[in-house]
Amino acid sequence: MALKMRQPYLRHRYALPDVGTLPIPIEITDPIVDFYIDLYATNGSTFNLRNYIKYVLNSISIVDGSDVLFSLDAEQILALDFYHYKESLHMGMDERPDQVQHCDFDIPLGLGRVDPVVAFDPTRFNNPMLVLDWNLDNVRVAEDLLGFDENSLHVTIMADVIDEAPTRPEGYLMTKEVVEYGLGALNSNEYIALPTDYAYRTMFVRANAHCHHPKDMVCKARHDCDEQKYQPFDIYTDDWEKWDKKWYGFWHQGYWFYLSGGSTTWRDLNLRGNLAVAGSLDVSGGNLVSIVPSTCMEIDLKTGLTVNQALHVKGDGTLPMGTFAWPYGDPDEPDEWLQIMEHNKSRLTLTAGTGVEDHLVQVFLTQYRTY
Repeated sequence: MALKMRQPYLRHRYALPDVGTLPIPIEITDPIVDFYIDLYATNGSTFNLRNYIKYVLNSISIVDGSDVLFSLDAEQILALDFYHYKESLHMGMDERPDQVQHCDFDIPLGLGRVDPVVAFDPTRFNNPMLVLDWNLDNVRVAEDLLGFDENSLHVTIMADVIDEAPTRPEGYLMTKEVVEYGLGALNSNEYIALPTDYAYRTMFVRANAHCHHPKDMVCKARHDCDEQKYQPFDIYTDDWEKWDKKWYGFWHQGYWFYLSGGSTTWRDLNLRGNLAVAGSLDVSGGNLVSIVPSTCMEIDLKTGLTVNQALHVKGDGTLPMGTFAWPYGDPDEPDEWLQIMEHNKSRLTLTAGTGVEDHLVQVFLTQYRTY
C-alpha cells in the first residue's frame, strides 16, 4: 500500500512583530516527517550589510509542557538541515536595497518522505507546541535605512504529514543542544557528559568564529563510553573535515552582497571547509578586482569601481556553519545507530586549537527518541 503525504499550513504569510515569541499548538494527529518554516523580511532602501534572516531567528523549539522535544538556534538548524537532507539550502542572503530576504528552516523529525516507523507522533504528547523566538533588531535596528524595514517580518509554516498512516511511528528524531562553552587555552580539554537515554544518530560539533577555521578552534575530538572501554571515534579535526567531505560531499550556495566603491571587505559563505568561489558584478563591464577564499574559509572581496555595487557570489564547500557531523552508522538505517542505552557513561572530549579563548563552541545531538 502506497503511503500518502499532505502538507497542512500552521501559518501562511503570517505577520510577526519585530520582536517576539510565537507558541503554535500542533493540532495534527497524523505522523509528521518535518516542518517547513519560511521566514522573510524586506531590506531597507539603502542596503543591509551582513544582516541576514538567519540572524533574526533566535531559536525554534518543540515542547510539551516542560519536556523539550526539539530545540536549536538558527545556525544549528541550518547546519542540521545541510547534513540531514544532503542538499544545498536556500538561505536567501541578499544585501541589496529593498530586496525581500527569505530563509528556509526545516525541522527534520523523521526519515525520508514517508517512513511510517520514524516520525513525530503528536498524539503521544499532551500539548505539543512549536515555538519560534526572534528579533528583527538582532544585528541592526529595523527602522534604520541600513537594516530591515519595520513591520516587514512574516512567516509561513507547513508540515509534511503521512496521511492516514497505517501504523503509528515507533519514535522520532530528537535534536537538541548538549552544551555551549567558551574555547579554552591551546591544547586544553573540554569534557562533556552526554545523555544515555536514547540511541545516537548524529553528533554535531560547531566551532564558528570570524577569521578562524573550525579545525583550528577545535583540533581533536574523542567520544568514549564507560571510561574509554569503547570509543566510537577519536579523530583530529583536519581528518574529520576530509571524512565529512567523503561521506556528505559538497554543498553549493549563492548570495547577493553589496559593496562600497573601491572597498576591500570580507563575507562568510557559511561553508567553512574546502571552499571554492566564483562571482560576477551586476553591471555591464564591471571591474571586479578579486574574489578569493581566505585561509579561514571566508572570502575577501575587492572592487575597483567608484560606485556602490551589487555582487553575486557562488561557492562550493563543506562544514556548513562551521559544523562537523559524525554519523553513528548509516543515517538512514536505525538498526545501525549507537545504542547508547547499553552503556552507563558517555563523554565527549574536545581539545582546543589555536582559536581565540572564549570563542563559542556548540555541541548538539540527534537521538532516536522512542515512544
